[in-house]
Amino acid sequence: MATATKDSSIQIKVDPKLKADAAGIAEELGMNLSTLINVYLKRVVAERGIPFPLAAPLTPNARTRQAIRDLRAGKTKRFDTAEEALRDLGI
Repeated sequence: MATATKDSSIQIKVDPKLKADAAGIAEELGMNLSTLINVYLKRVVAERGIPFPLAAPLTPNARTRQAIRDLRAGKTKRFDTAEEALRDLGI
């Protein structure tokens, strides 16, 4: 069986603290940073995507922002039951 040679390199810019923190974690796992990055890339290929969920931060829409302002200003109603709330909504 042939073994793959590692003769390709990737150069990236990264925050020095992030690099140091990641290298420390790699060391705790018994590997160096290069091996850690190779493990990550192999997972990307195996899963055909990023191996963890990515999501943009939720940004409230205009209606939600207005509701938040109303709540902070005390412009809200309280109901003891769901039926009361539905009745207030005309439902």
